[in-house]
Amino acid sequence: MDIWSWVYDMQEELEKKGHPLLANALFKLPSDTVEGNHQEIDLYIEQIVAEAKQSGFTWVELFLRHWYLQSKILHRGEPRDAIKEAVSLLDFAHTEENKDCPQSICVVQDLGSCYGQFDGPGYSDQRIAVAREGLEKINPDWPCYKCISAEYAEALRDAKRYDECIRFLEKTDNTFIEHGLAKDTSNLLIVKVYALMRQGKLKDARQQGKKLQSWGGGSNFEMDAITLRALIEAHDGEYQNALKLLPNIEKILKEDSSLLVDWAETMTLIIPHIKKEQTQTNIEQLLNVANIMHERGTYRQAFDTYARIIPLANIFPDAFQANDLFEIMTQIKQNFNQDFGASKTLKDLGELIEKKGYQAYQQ
Repeated sequence: MDIWSWVYDMQEELEKKGHPLLANALFKLPSDTVEGNHQEIDLYIEQIVAEAKQSGFTWVELFLRHWYLQSKILHRGEPRDAIKEAVSLLDFAHTEENKDCPQSICVVQDLGSCYGQFDGPGYSDQRIAVAREGLEKINPDWPCYKCISAEYAEALRDAKRYDECIRFLEKTDNTFIEHGLAKDTSNLLIVKVYALMRQGKLKDARQQGKKLQSWGGGSNFEMDAITLRALIEAHDGEYQNALKLLPNIEKILKEDSSLLVDWAETMTLIIPHIKKEQTQTNIEQLLNVANIMHERGTYRQAFDTYARIIPLANIFPDAFQANDLFEIMTQIKQNFNQDFGASKTLKDLGELIEKKGYQAYQQ
């Protein structure tokens, strides 16, 4: 299924009907999304969506709104700002005039990813159910099959069902082969590498990570892959290698804010072991990253990041008050759909703060 064929045809039609801006946007918006040009997208998105709506090009409107959500959710990590639009677009995708639009399937990923960023493990069951429903409507010939399969696998991973996650990914690769397609080296493989890393299979994760590549993922996928490799190196005690690989935080903030949580985890692993990098700037950046995630609604990620920062109080005694961060975490927990170990984390951190034995705690 070539879900882009109608886009090529529509681009030609839009040109003929005097809508050059919309015709250009059909490919500019996806390109800007995967290349991290999000500030530029904000300058023109309202205009092109309004033109598509006013001109009655409903499939074009759906397409543009979907890719804007890809920018807001998958790449910027801003679910709080995107949730209303994600729900609205799902309803729009199921209207009579849009139900046959190939991108109506893609909207499933938008909403699932949004809830995944609010609370990945807490909404894992719902995400799995929605992804399963989406997969039942298509087959591996659809590019969407890969994206929705990745959403399904990410939900399993977030729920720490790592073996099940890997089995599903291997089954999916076999399904691709049965359909005469190649194994995935992009979205699905990156989830598999994460799962292997979380299982402590760092050698396997490192080897699989070297295979990551994507013809359509743009510079953002390249940053995804290299940030993951940095995190693997940090977990394996190769702190200097991790530091060399880790992208600059300013670049992540500008182009791919969905990586903030991985950047923060990598830095909290590195800092206790490399004294020359233990600067005031490091802890200020970490605190800023945690605050940004909290403000944007990536609650579980913010919670986990604050939990990793608190044990650094013995290194940066004047940078923050552990009790203040603990209180923020307590407030964030109220946004979780399910506990998934949050209460135990708070209990352990509370005991740690009381004893001032920061070195003893490990996330």
